[in-house]
Amino acid sequence: MRPADTIAQLLFSLGLNSAAAVSFRNRLVNGGLAVNQRGAPNSPTVYEPGAFIRDRWRAGPTGCTAACATGPNGDTTLHIGAGSILQLIEGGFYLPEGGSYCLSWQGTAVGRVIAPDKFVDFAAGPVVVSGLRPGSDALVEFSLPPQAAPVSLRCAQLEPGSTPTVFERRDDELRRCRRYFIRLIEPPLRGVICGSVAGRCGMPLPVQMRAVPSASLSGALQVFDGTDIAAAESIAANYGTADWLEVDLQLVSPLNIGRPAVIFVSGQKGTIDLDAELQIV
Repeated sequence: MRPADTIAQLLFSLGLNSAAAVSFRNRLVNGGLAVNQRGAPNSPTVYEPGAFIRDRWRAGPTGCTAACATGPNGDTTLHIGAGSILQLIEGGFYLPEGGSYCLSWQGTAVGRVIAPDKFVDFAAGPVVVSGLRPGSDALVEFSLPPQAAPVSLRCAQLEPGSTPTVFERRDDELRRCRRYFIRLIEPPLRGVICGSVAGRCGMPLPVQMRAVPSASLSGALQVFDGTDIAAAESIAANYGTADWLEVDLQLVSPLNIGRPAVIFVSGQKGTIDLDAELQIV
C-alpha cells in the first residue's frame, strides 16, 4: 500500500477527509482558554452564575469557583473547585450541519452537551451527542464528578462526527471571541463637541460583531477640543452598528460647542465594553 493511501485512510477514519474538516473542526470558541479580554484573575475566584471566567466561558447556573494557570507552551488549564463552567454555541454560525458531534478535552473534569431535545449526562470524555438539529444552539458544560476534589480542564473541543481528533490550534481565537465581546482600551474616537456632550464619537470595530452590541464605559475618557480638556464618564446614547461604534459621551464639564472632540489614545483610564453575547434562557 502506498504511504499516500495509508494517510488518506487515517484521515478518513478520523473524519478529516477534506480540507474544510481539517481547518474547521473545533466548534468551541477559545477552547484553549487563553483569551481573557475582561481581565478575569488567574487566582482562585468565586464567580456568580453567568459571570465570565474567560472569553465565551461563563459560570454555570449555580456559579463556579475557578482558577487558571498557563503552561510554558501557552496552554491554559482551568481548575474548577465548585460548580460548573459553560459555553453557549451559536448554532447558525458554528453548528450548521447538525448531526453527531464529539466533545473531548484534557484533564479530570466531566463534560456534557445540551441541545434542543438532547440532554447528555456528565461523563468523562469523550462525549458523543447525535441528532443535533442543523443550526440549533447547543450548550457545552464542564463540572466535577459527585464528591470529587477540584478538577482540571484544558484544550476543549467539539467537532463533527463521533471520533475525537487532536486539539485544533488556531491563530484567530481573539477575532472569534470579538464577535461576541470587545473591550476597547484607549479607543481612538472622534466626534464633535455639543456643550456637555461629545457627540457622535465613532470608530470602526476590529471585527463585525454577532449583533448590534450594547456599549458601556468604565472609568473616564479624556476629551480634547483643541483648547480644553474634560472627562467623559458615561455614554449618553449609542448609535452603533455591528461593525461601527458611534456614541454620545456625557462630559463632566462642558467644552467649546462646534469644536472637534478628540479622545486621547495614550494614557486613557477608561475602557468601553461592547457586548453582543448570546443569552442563555
